[in-house]
Amino acid sequence: MTISLTAEPTQLDIQASGGSYEVLLTNTGSERLTFKVKCNNNAFYTFKPVFGIIGVGQQKKVEVTRLYGGVSTDKMAIHYLPAPIGVYDPAEPFKQAKTFGAMPSIVDVNITAGENAIKSPDVANQNSYVPTMYDKPV
Repeated sequence: MTISLTAEPTQLDIQASGGSYEVLLTNTGSERLTFKVKCNNNAFYTFKPVFGIIGVGQQKKVEVTRLYGGVSTDKMAIHYLPAPIGVYDPAEPFKQAKTFGAMPSIVDVNITAGENAIKSPDVANQNSYVPTMYDKPV
């Protein structure tokens, strides 16, 4: 029996200004798998779902959401282990693996938040003034 998981794409080029993207996971092995998504930069990224179970030959989409932030190069790592029949909590095999010292397999997705980001407006532009309804007429 083999365990194998692929991720598409393996390189995400995204805007540093933020947005949502998808990574498609495919179980190409002969065993049911459980996965866990990790990232080196959780300040800017969220993932849905973080844990999941994928049957043999099945696919699962993971939504990657990037918050507004600076230009960076980051890594999303999808850890995966066999998920025996009868296991319905995708986190359970990872807890057991930690107890017994088993190491999960890993698929990496490189994420580049590039300079094609939308520039933020100048917050304190001292050269312009926009009148409000509270201003007195001159």
